[in-house]
Amino acid sequence: TLCPFAGPIRAIAAYPMNGITGPRDNSLFGNPPARIPKGTKFAPGPDKRPSGSVELPIRRKVYIRIPNRKGTLDTKTALSYLLWVYRTGRKGSIVSHGITTYVRRNGRLLIRLEPRRGRPIFIRVLRKLPLRRWSYIAVSYELRGAVGVFELYLNSGRVLRRVFKGMSRFILNTRGSPLVGGFSGRVACLRFYRAALTGRQLARRKKKCFRKCS
Repeated sequence: TLCPFAGPIRAIAAYPMNGITGPRDNSLFGNPPARIPKGTKFAPGPDKRPSGSVELPIRRKVYIRIPNRKGTLDTKTALSYLLWVYRTGRKGSIVSHGITTYVRRNGRLLIRLEPRRGRPIFIRVLRKLPLRRWSYIAVSYELRGAVGVFELYLNSGRVLRRVFKGMSRFILNTRGSPLVGGFSGRVACLRFYRAALTGRQLARRKKKCFRKCS
Protein backbone atom coordinates (compact mmCIF):
# COMPACT_ATOMS: atom_id res chain seq x y z
CA THR A 1 0.00 0.00 0.00
CA LEU A 2 1.30 3.45 -0.89
CA CYS A 3 1.87 5.64 2.12
CA PRO A 4 -0.06 8.93 2.07
CA PHE A 5 2.02 12.02 1.39
CA ALA A 6 2.22 14.31 4.43
CA GLY A 7 0.92 17.84 4.01
CA PRO A 8 -0.88 19.48 1.08
CA ILE A 9 0.01 18.02 -2.31
CA ARG A 10 0.48 20.70 -4.91
CA ALA A 11 1.20 20.20 -8.57
CA ILE A 12 4.79 20.98 -9.53
CA ALA A 13 3.47 21.73 -13.05
CA ALA A 14 -0.08 22.31 -14.29
CA TYR A 15 -0.84 22.94 -17.94
CA PRO A 16 -4.61 23.20 -18.71
CA MET A 17 -3.78 23.44 -22.44
CA ASN A 18 -6.86 25.39 -23.43
CA GLY A 19 -7.55 28.51 -25.43
CA ILE A 20 -7.64 30.73 -22.34
CA THR A 21 -4.37 29.79 -20.66
CA GLY A 22 -2.62 28.76 -23.88
CA PRO A 23 0.78 27.19 -23.14
CA ARG A 24 1.09 28.70 -19.65
CA ASP A 25 1.74 26.82 -16.42
CA ASN A 26 -0.90 27.37 -13.71
CA SER A 27 1.07 25.89 -10.81
CA LEU A 28 2.68 27.86 -7.99
CA PHE A 29 6.10 26.96 -9.39
CA GLY A 30 5.82 29.33 -12.35
CA ASN A 31 7.34 26.99 -14.93
CA PRO A 32 8.05 28.31 -18.44
CA PRO A 33 5.29 27.97 -21.06
CA ALA A 34 4.95 24.66 -22.86
CA ARG A 35 6.41 24.62 -26.35
CA ILE A 36 3.46 23.78 -28.57
CA PRO A 37 4.56 23.10 -32.17
CA LYS A 38 2.99 24.29 -35.36
CA GLY A 39 0.30 22.05 -36.78
CA THR A 40 -1.64 21.86 -33.54
CA LYS A 41 -4.86 23.68 -32.76
CA PHE A 42 -7.31 24.14 -29.92
CA ALA A 43 -10.36 21.87 -29.91
CA PRO A 44 -13.30 21.09 -27.58
CA GLY A 45 -12.13 19.66 -24.28
CA PRO A 46 -13.33 17.12 -21.70
CA ASP A 47 -15.35 19.89 -20.03
CA LYS A 48 -17.35 20.16 -23.31
CA ARG A 49 -16.25 23.76 -23.69
CA PRO A 50 -14.73 25.12 -26.93
CA SER A 51 -10.94 25.40 -27.09
CA GLY A 52 -10.60 23.15 -24.05
CA SER A 53 -7.75 21.01 -25.36
CA VAL A 54 -4.83 20.87 -27.79
CA GLU A 55 -5.37 18.67 -30.83
CA LEU A 56 -2.39 16.80 -32.24
CA PRO A 57 -2.50 16.18 -36.01
CA ILE A 58 -3.18 12.70 -37.37
CA ARG A 59 -0.85 12.86 -40.38
CA ARG A 60 2.44 13.42 -38.56
CA LYS A 61 3.93 13.03 -35.13
CA VAL A 62 4.36 16.21 -33.12
CA TYR A 63 5.39 16.67 -29.50
CA ILE A 64 4.59 19.30 -26.91
CA ARG A 65 7.67 19.96 -24.79
CA ILE A 66 7.33 20.92 -21.11
CA PRO A 67 10.48 22.81 -20.01
CA ASN A 68 12.17 21.31 -16.95
CA ARG A 69 13.80 24.49 -15.72
CA LYS A 70 16.17 24.11 -12.77
CA GLY A 71 15.11 20.48 -12.37
CA THR A 72 11.68 21.28 -10.94
CA LEU A 73 10.26 18.16 -12.63
CA ASP A 74 13.19 15.90 -11.69
CA THR A 75 11.27 13.87 -9.13
CA LYS A 76 13.57 10.79 -9.15
CA THR A 77 11.79 8.38 -6.78
CA ALA A 78 8.14 9.51 -6.64
CA LEU A 79 6.00 10.76 -9.49
CA SER A 80 2.37 11.11 -10.51
CA TYR A 81 1.03 12.65 -13.66
CA LEU A 82 -2.51 12.89 -14.94
CA LEU A 83 -4.27 14.21 -18.03
CA TRP A 84 -7.31 13.84 -20.23
CA VAL A 85 -6.82 12.08 -23.58
CA TYR A 86 -9.03 11.84 -26.67
CA ARG A 87 -7.60 9.28 -29.10
CA THR A 88 -8.29 9.59 -32.83
CA GLY A 89 -6.30 6.69 -34.28
CA ARG A 90 -2.53 6.67 -34.68
CA LYS A 91 -0.42 4.77 -32.18
CA GLY A 92 2.33 6.52 -30.26
CA SER A 93 3.46 7.86 -26.92
CA ILE A 94 1.09 10.01 -24.88
CA VAL A 95 3.40 11.31 -22.14
CA SER A 96 7.08 10.54 -21.68
CA HIS A 97 8.86 11.57 -18.47
CA GLY A 98 10.42 8.83 -16.38
CA ILE A 99 7.24 6.89 -17.09
CA THR A 100 6.13 6.66 -20.72
CA THR A 101 2.49 5.98 -21.46
CA TYR A 102 2.12 4.57 -24.97
CA VAL A 103 -1.04 3.63 -26.88
CA ARG A 104 -0.80 0.85 -29.46
CA ARG A 105 -2.73 0.55 -32.70
CA ASN A 106 -5.37 -1.65 -31.08
CA GLY A 107 -5.91 0.91 -28.32
CA ARG A 108 -4.15 -1.02 -25.56
CA LEU A 109 -1.67 0.80 -23.38
CA LEU A 110 1.99 0.03 -22.87
CA ILE A 111 3.90 1.48 -19.91
CA ARG A 112 7.66 1.95 -19.81
CA LEU A 113 9.44 2.74 -16.54
CA GLU A 114 12.72 4.42 -17.47
CA PRO A 115 15.67 4.38 -15.06
CA ARG A 116 18.65 6.70 -15.11
CA ARG A 117 20.84 3.64 -15.61
CA GLY A 118 20.04 0.14 -16.71
CA ARG A 119 17.18 -1.40 -18.61
CA PRO A 120 13.63 -0.06 -18.65
CA ILE A 121 10.69 -2.05 -17.34
CA PHE A 122 7.78 -2.65 -19.76
CA ILE A 123 4.24 -3.23 -18.51
CA ARG A 124 1.52 -4.37 -20.92
CA VAL A 125 -2.01 -3.25 -20.16
CA LEU A 126 -5.04 -5.22 -21.35
CA ARG A 127 -7.47 -2.34 -20.92
CA LYS A 128 -8.06 -0.35 -24.12
CA LEU A 129 -8.19 3.38 -24.59
CA PRO A 130 -11.41 4.04 -26.55
CA LEU A 131 -11.48 5.89 -29.85
CA ARG A 132 -13.05 9.33 -30.05
CA ARG A 133 -13.98 9.46 -26.40
CA TRP A 134 -12.38 11.34 -23.53
CA SER A 135 -10.45 9.26 -21.00
CA TYR A 136 -8.88 10.40 -17.75
CA ILE A 137 -5.44 8.79 -17.35
CA ALA A 138 -3.27 8.89 -14.25
CA VAL A 139 -0.06 7.07 -13.33
CA SER A 140 1.87 6.97 -10.08
CA TYR A 141 5.18 5.49 -9.00
CA GLU A 142 6.93 5.43 -5.67
CA LEU A 143 10.21 3.94 -4.52
CA ARG A 144 10.42 3.08 -0.83
CA GLY A 145 13.61 1.38 0.17
CA ALA A 146 14.07 -1.43 -2.33
CA VAL A 147 10.41 -1.69 -3.37
CA GLY A 148 8.89 0.19 -6.30
CA VAL A 149 5.12 0.44 -6.72
CA PHE A 150 3.46 1.48 -9.98
CA GLU A 151 -0.27 2.14 -10.42
CA LEU A 152 -2.36 3.04 -13.46
CA TYR A 153 -5.82 4.62 -13.29
CA LEU A 154 -8.37 5.09 -16.06
CA ASN A 155 -11.37 7.33 -15.38
CA SER A 156 -10.51 7.32 -11.65
CA GLY A 157 -10.57 3.52 -11.38
CA ARG A 158 -7.36 1.59 -10.76
CA VAL A 159 -6.79 -0.89 -13.56
CA LEU A 160 -3.27 -2.03 -12.79
CA ARG A 161 -0.84 -2.28 -9.89
CA ARG A 162 2.68 -3.70 -10.00
CA VAL A 163 5.09 -4.16 -7.11
CA PHE A 164 8.79 -4.57 -7.94
CA LYS A 165 11.37 -5.76 -5.41
CA GLY A 166 15.10 -5.16 -5.53
CA MET A 167 14.61 -1.66 -6.94
CA SER A 168 16.85 0.34 -4.58
CA ARG A 169 18.90 1.66 -7.52
CA PHE A 170 15.95 2.23 -9.86
CA ILE A 171 15.84 6.04 -10.05
CA LEU A 172 13.41 7.41 -12.62
CA ASN A 173 15.02 9.28 -15.49
CA THR A 174 13.17 12.55 -14.99
CA ARG A 175 16.12 14.85 -15.69
CA GLY A 176 14.94 15.93 -19.13
CA SER A 177 11.89 17.81 -20.34
CA PRO A 178 8.58 15.91 -20.48
CA LEU A 179 7.20 15.24 -23.95
CA VAL A 180 3.49 15.04 -24.73
CA GLY A 181 2.38 13.57 -28.04
CA GLY A 182 3.37 11.08 -30.68
CA PHE A 183 -0.12 9.62 -30.92
CA SER A 184 -2.96 11.41 -32.69
CA GLY A 185 -5.71 13.01 -30.65
CA ARG A 186 -6.32 15.69 -28.05
CA VAL A 187 -4.79 16.34 -24.65
CA ALA A 188 -5.91 18.54 -21.77
CA CYS A 189 -5.38 19.20 -18.07
CA LEU A 190 -1.82 17.89 -17.73
CA ARG A 191 -0.48 17.93 -14.14
CA PHE A 192 2.68 16.58 -12.51
CA TYR A 193 3.22 15.80 -8.81
CA ARG A 194 6.31 14.97 -6.76
CA ALA A 195 4.43 12.22 -4.90
CA ALA A 196 2.57 8.98 -5.59
CA LEU A 197 -1.05 10.07 -5.32
CA THR A 198 -3.69 7.64 -4.15
CA GLY A 199 -6.79 6.77 -6.16
CA ARG A 200 -8.91 9.08 -4.05
CA GLN A 201 -6.48 11.96 -4.50
CA LEU A 202 -6.36 11.40 -8.25
CA ALA A 203 -10.16 11.29 -8.45
CA ARG A 204 -10.44 14.63 -6.64
CA ARG A 205 -8.22 16.20 -9.30
CA LYS A 206 -10.18 14.79 -12.22
CA LYS A 207 -11.98 18.05 -13.01
CA LYS A 208 -9.44 20.42 -11.51
CA CYS A 209 -9.01 22.45 -14.69
CA PHE A 210 -12.61 22.33 -15.96
CA ARG A 211 -14.00 25.77 -16.71
CA LYS A 212 -17.33 26.93 -15.38
CA CYS A 213 -17.89 29.18 -18.37
CA SER A 214 -16.63 29.25 -21.92
